[in-house]
Amino acid sequence: MRLALMSFGHLHAEGYVGHLRAVPDAELIGAADNDLERGQRFAHQFGVRLFPTYADLLREQPDGAVICCENARHRELVEMALAAGVKNILCEKPLATTLDDAQAILKAADAA
Repeated sequence: MRLALMSFGHLHAEGYVGHLRAVPDAELIGAADNDLERGQRFAHQFGVRLFPTYADLLREQPDGAVICCENARHRELVEMALAAGVKNILCEKPLATTLDDAQAILKAADAA
């Protein structure tokens, strides 16, 4: 399974890198972050390929994505991953910070 890490914005992102690498038959294909400085720092620290944008990362057609951005941005990245055809998404909690965002995420997932 080819996996993408979308953002290092949440403190658990660091842990996911190690855990994903420990899973047999899982490949962490890379990461992207809207904060380029943060993305470069963590990508270098963990030896992860950093893509310039989320769109560039998703063009690699990952089988799954781990969403580790700031809570208020979950909807944006989940919808982006679903629109790119990603079928397996692990999103940090809380899923959304508003009821509207939570309902939109569920609707997008159902549609995908």
